[in-house]
Amino acid sequence: MKTLIIDNYDSFTYNLVHLFTSVTKHEPTVIKNDCPDWRNSWLQDFDLVVISPGPGHPGNAVDMGISREVLQQREFIKPLLGVCLGHQGLCLEAGARVSHAPEPMHGRICSVNHIGDDLFQGIPQRFKIVRYHSLAVYDLPEILHPLAWTDDNILMAVAHQELPFWGCQFHPESVSSEYGFKLIENFCLLSHQYDYKRTSHFISNPVSYPYQSIDVDKKTVKEHKVYYQMMVEEDELKVGTETLFQQIFTESEYAFWLDSNDLSTERGRFSIMGDASSEESLFVTADTRRNILTVNSNQDKQSIEKTGIFDWLHRQLEEAEIVNDNEYSFPFDVRPGWFGYLGYELKKEVVSGFIHQSSMPDAAMIFTNRIIVCDHKKNRWYAIAIVIKDNIYQYEQARIWLTEIKTKIAKIKIDTNLDDFIFPRAENLKLRHSASEYIKLVEACQEEIRNGESYEICLTNEITFDLKENIDHLSLYCALRKENPTPFSAFIRCLKQWSVLSFSPERFMKVGCNGIAESRPIKGTRKRISDGQQDALMIKDLSSNEKDRAENLMIVDLVRNDLGRVAKACKVTSGPLFEVESFATVHQLVSTIRAELREDKNAVDCIKYAFPGGSMTGAPKIRAMELIDKFESAARGVYSGAIGYFSANGSADFSIVIRTLIINQQHVSIGTGGAIISLSNPRDELEEIVIKSSALLKPFDLYFPLGELEDNRQDKK
Repeated sequence: MKTLIIDNYDSFTYNLVHLFTSVTKHEPTVIKNDCPDWRNSWLQDFDLVVISPGPGHPGNAVDMGISREVLQQREFIKPLLGVCLGHQGLCLEAGARVSHAPEPMHGRICSVNHIGDDLFQGIPQRFKIVRYHSLAVYDLPEILHPLAWTDDNILMAVAHQELPFWGCQFHPESVSSEYGFKLIENFCLLSHQYDYKRTSHFISNPVSYPYQSIDVDKKTVKEHKVYYQMMVEEDELKVGTETLFQQIFTESEYAFWLDSNDLSTERGRFSIMGDASSEESLFVTADTRRNILTVNSNQDKQSIEKTGIFDWLHRQLEEAEIVNDNEYSFPFDVRPGWFGYLGYELKKEVVSGFIHQSSMPDAAMIFTNRIIVCDHKKNRWYAIAIVIKDNIYQYEQARIWLTEIKTKIAKIKIDTNLDDFIFPRAENLKLRHSASEYIKLVEACQEEIRNGESYEICLTNEITFDLKENIDHLSLYCALRKENPTPFSAFIRCLKQWSVLSFSPERFMKVGCNGIAESRPIKGTRKRISDGQQDALMIKDLSSNEKDRAENLMIVDLVRNDLGRVAKACKVTSGPLFEVESFATVHQLVSTIRAELREDKNAVDCIKYAFPGGSMTGAPKIRAMELIDKFESAARGVYSGAIGYFSANGSADFSIVIRTLIINQQHVSIGTGGAIISLSNPRDELEEIVIKSSALLKPFDLYFPLGELEDNRQDKK
């Protein structure tokens, strides 16, 4: 069966794509609701039509787009299922009223009662479903037949009496909804029973879909293929990675250290470090506003390329191949390649729209053909170089480097002593939004959610201050990492002017060279308490709290959708879900989503289609980011982006940029935020960003400035 899905710019549409694929064995066609070339006659080419969920109100022409046109036309009738906004649009066109529900229900699980109609054949009463809606349908006309309700009598499904149209308010495609497959299977069976005249139709003008993969001329890639040969030295690791980095890369102008600093987890097993010192190295920065890349080489050459960094990286990755990679059996995927950060404002390359200009480069990536990898589990280091195949000069230079590295490491006998490090004094502490302003922004977010404009908005704030002394950024990072062990810490330095000091606990996306992608979004936070019993109660509360689980579930479904854009049919899996992971200062609620990438997609596609990470935007992602631009009134910069690498063998691993200091000379910026949903308490949301930022402020003897709210907070204590 050929299915058409009209996407109302939702963040769960591709979950529907995979669900319908699993039922019909054919991948649906997806068209955006503002497709400029749309013709109703195209409907002849399909057996089924699905109108997706989405933000907004079904009475708003912009929110519905061609979905409304399809519901109104009568020339090409096809069996149709409206989901959430699609359901509301179906009911509104038939004469029902759509207004605020008694309360917003986003990411919340409810029981459904139904009349036993064929749409629910084989589905028990009171099955569990996930709801994402602030609006509900009332005053049904006779032409619509009600099929299902919640316990508090909110309509959950309808059938049209004269047309093969059905609607469901809930989300059968959610990972936590029961019987989603069965419901879609029933819809397909009902569609078979509908007797309509079918005529063939050929779409002569192909539709251009947003979020297309990056088109690459395969012939051009083949002609420009760069074949690398890998060279390796390895030995026992006898000193700490902070000592190793300081001894080898202290003088490097451009350097990176992807620092797995939490050895309690397998995700903290490997640390990676390198710089841009080889003749072949590049340092690339992106300016999203002008859509240009500045490429600096070690031969004092600079070039400007008119392209986005995702397109550029895609070509770089497609052209690279390590010919002797299978000769080595490492316990890790990483190889030399492209290392650095992707800033939040790169969202323009993914979804268009550019509002705020960051003071930092929108991306900064180092291409290096030499890295050092440390295995903390086996206490071994690996120096890895790649050289262009049959290039004798590069081979000799790499051999010299490998020998020098082995000699340097052998001479390191004592770990660096940081016990006498004195944190610099700080001044001029400021918030982008004061404590009271932040509370008002939380309330404004909730008003948008109540009106159906979003399900979840990840609101952030910025803390800035100045260091009174000019201090070495690396020494500061090494001192902070002792107090903040996390599996995805990172240090990036540029020209000894600006540095990124990150202590992130969150994996954005990992892509193995086997094409398996993994994301581990975090939503839900509790502070650590020194008393063991009280700390255990914090864990229990976090794991069972409806608000935190709703926040997390929304991002799980969003990440499933993002991975669904690049995954093989029905190859997106979820679990474990809602696990509590404990770090030095906080407990976090974490879920895992995996996918197997399609053959025509690479790691850059995977990162691009999921960028920015859903845990930093909310859902639906595009509408949430539009609201974020309005409320936050400034660029996020590096914060909320991603730090990691793309390897020449096709693998990648990136963290979400949270718990991070951005230092430019002596000016420091820290981003902090949380997910706002209908269940959020504005004061609690403020308290959450206080908790999250405290670990990075306290060493400087700084505290989150609550201003006029401080007295009220003390009174409550």
